[in-house]
Amino acid sequence: MNSNTNWNLYRAFIAVFETKNLQRAAEILNVTRSAIGQNIKELERQLGTKLFVGHSKGVEPTSDAITLYESIKDAHKSITDGESNIQEFTKDSHGLIRLSIPPTLVRADLRDYIMEFCKTYPNVRFEFHRGNVELLEQNKIDFAFNVDTVFHGYNFDKTTLFRGAPILIASKKFLRKNSLTDVIKPTDLLNLPLIIHREFVHWAQSATGLDFKPHIETASSDTVFEFVKEDLGIGYFFEESFYEFNNNNDVVLLKLDGVELLGIKIVCAHNKEYLTKAANMFLEGLIKFCKEKF
Repeated sequence: MNSNTNWNLYRAFIAVFETKNLQRAAEILNVTRSAIGQNIKELERQLGTKLFVGHSKGVEPTSDAITLYESIKDAHKSITDGESNIQEFTKDSHGLIRLSIPPTLVRADLRDYIMEFCKTYPNVRFEFHRGNVELLEQNKIDFAFNVDTVFHGYNFDKTTLFRGAPILIASKKFLRKNSLTDVIKPTDLLNLPLIIHREFVHWAQSATGLDFKPHIETASSDTVFEFVKEDLGIGYFFEESFYEFNNNNDVVLLKLDGVELLGIKIVCAHNKEYLTKAANMFLEGLIKFCKEKF
């Protein structure tokens, strides 16, 4: 790096290299996308080489960019760590936090925390997205909330928030039709249609000791509730969300005779090295909130 080079050019380079996305890099550095693009072009001019190649989903670094990144990443980390130690995130700070939270996991206390954060930091914007793993892999969201099993096999940072309480549910009409009460035997799960989120199948089999085959596997827990309301079978659901979904009291809680269903870990997955200052402040507060609340 020569003495005439503006350090902001290298800030832009690092952000683009790590996110593979000019817009995300701009959000991290709190500048415009065009400013990021101009910085990259100027750095390429000074170095006399192409650093990134664009494509439909973002950009990819060239071999020269990889060499440059490996040479300066440690120096960049030392500088940004030093800045973080002296800069405070205040109520007047700006930022953007992007979340993905399935409807069944948006429990009342979690909403309370988000609303309180919004009041404390009114200049921080929030975006709520649908989807988890793919968006987090592409750094299109900062945090993905879901059960721990969803993130198995991925190299995300994970923070355990609380343990969700799984329950069995069925419609009143389904119980009458099959001459059942609200207490069922584990073996009933072998003979009755079971509706379950596909990520819970292995866990439910372990909890009951039964190798049952689900009648319907869904991609979300809220879909489970909708199928149960239509009298299509017994569903696995979360107790925390049951009363909010069960507005008409058409669905009832079931007890599984002799079996206690263990709680499922609910986690917040993220890529810590890519979090903005606003996102880091949100995560720190969330961890503290969950420790006190749960």
